[in-house]
Amino acid sequence: MIARFSNLKFRGIGIMLLFVACAFVSFSQLDATFSSPDADKCPGNLFTINANTTTYSSYNWTVTGPSFNQTPTGNSIALYLTNSGQYTVTLTVGNGVTTNTSTITNFLTVIMFQ
Repeated sequence: MIARFSNLKFRGIGIMLLFVACAFVSFSQLDATFSSPDADKCPGNLFTINANTTTYSSYNWTVTGPSFNQTPTGNSIALYLTNSGQYTVTLTVGNGVTTNTSTITNFLTVIMFQ
């Protein structure tokens, strides 16, 4: 009888640890921040944007601006922007359990020199 009680005690501890581990993965906020080496350029130049964390299973971007709307994927993206103006960038990252989204309004600027 003592051996059965002891076995149940350890099984309960194992289940509790599994629950805590799953809760940590599910409720910890993912890092959806991003950066660009050059956020201001002339029309027709290549803009690169990089997620600050590269270990997630999904990266979904939305880039909107003057006559422009694209939704590329990957932890690093490159875009040729030809219309002058400001572009808003949104990144949604996921790990198969949860997602997080970050948006920066007017993150990229295409400058038209006269």
